[in-house]
Amino acid sequence: MLFGWVAVDEAYGQARYVRVWLEERRRAHVLATKRNDILIIATGREARADQLVAALPVRVE
Repeated sequence: MLFGWVAVDEAYGQARYVRVWLEERRRAHVLATKRNDILIIATGREARADQLVAALPVRVE
């Protein structure tokens, strides 16, 4: 293994083939994307990025 994880900017973060390639190889990754980008979540459902972020629970420390 040459790397343990990958960080990708918005240009490649929107390229679905990059996501698929990383997921098929089970590589940890963080991808920047636009707020209105459609993402496929673990259940196979599609959702906008901003909707997924808005649905996260509030974290209070």
